[in-house]
Amino acid sequence: MEQWRADGRRAAVLEVRADNARAQAFYVRRGWVPDAERPPAEGDHRLFLRYVVAGAGE
Repeated sequence: MEQWRADGRRAAVLEVRADNARAQAFYVRRGWVPDAERPPAEGDHRLFLRYVVAGAGE
């Protein structure tokens, strides 16, 4: 995350399987949140998580 901040990145998005609660919990504990801009579609098995880089581009 420090490198992302140094590079001026503001956010990152990753995907996990919607049925993988363990992976979701892993990322949520580290500050990732479900991406409101990419909700899962009907029948889609992916969940997108977003991380906002604090202090980036400031």
